[in-house]
Amino acid sequence: MILALILAALTAGALAVIVLPLFLHRPAPARRADYDIAVYKDQLRELERDVARGALDGAAAQSARLEIERRLLAADMNPEGAVHDKPPAGLARSNAWRWTAILALILAPAALLIYLDRGTPGMPQISFADRAADREADAAREAQVADLIGQVEARLAENPDDLRGWVLLARAYVRLGRIEDALKAQATAGDLFDQEPDLAQDAAESMAAFGELLTQAADGEITPEARAAFGKAIGYDARNARARYFLAFAKMQDGDPRAAVADWKALIAETEMEGGDMPPWLASLKERIAEIEASRQQ
Repeated sequence: MILALILAALTAGALAVIVLPLFLHRPAPARRADYDIAVYKDQLRELERDVARGALDGAAAQSARLEIERRLLAADMNPEGAVHDKPPAGLARSNAWRWTAILALILAPAALLIYLDRGTPGMPQISFADRAADREADAAREAQVADLIGQVEARLAENPDDLRGWVLLARAYVRLGRIEDALKAQATAGDLFDQEPDLAQDAAESMAAFGELLTQAADGEITPEARAAFGKAIGYDARNARARYFLAFAKMQDGDPRAAVADWKALIAETEMEGGDMPPWLASLKERIAEIEASRQQ
């Protein structure tokens, strides 16, 4: 009987959690990138405080600032970020907190009673041997991935004109840290793109995405190989926004923020001239340009 009452209480609580939000006003969802951008801005402010009190020297501060700015702008350039619902405001929020407290008072003791009755409080911690087994399982999964890549390589050996296969293989190599193999695979894809003039925009986006993967693999540094990929993308399509953005950021890494800002402003101007819906990264990029220019004037 007691167990039935506990299960009924748990069911009622779960239903309340599910149904209650349906009666509350919920504003439009926000992109996950918006949360990432807020975090990066806080990191920039903290960095400036560290510099002001002498905790970081000029070189270390510049390196940290460039990396944070790269992540900030890259997050804002991602138009397909996941969304997270914002909590309801005003009275709805206070009601939500009240219900949360009530449900917590019901569910917490109920969960404890069920665990003491059905659970295993005396179960020992995971042993070193079990952890070693987990590591072996991870290694087995990596071996499986390598085996799948081997199968793709075999299919490409039989069908070397499979453009999509070379593109996917190049990206897989980057994620495995096989940069030289990735460069060779992407070069083959580039040769195939050259044979298809109608795919110029697709080729540009593929090369730009490959350059971004190389940048991520190098912990945010735009390597010569990444710059070459971005340059190749511009060769296919001079208007490719991703490649232009990263090439401008490369100038920031080279210590030339004036040139970087000029390139970003040109990118923004051309995007606005096209009309239509503005991409979500536009407003934040303008804000970052203003911050960079303000810091240069100090």
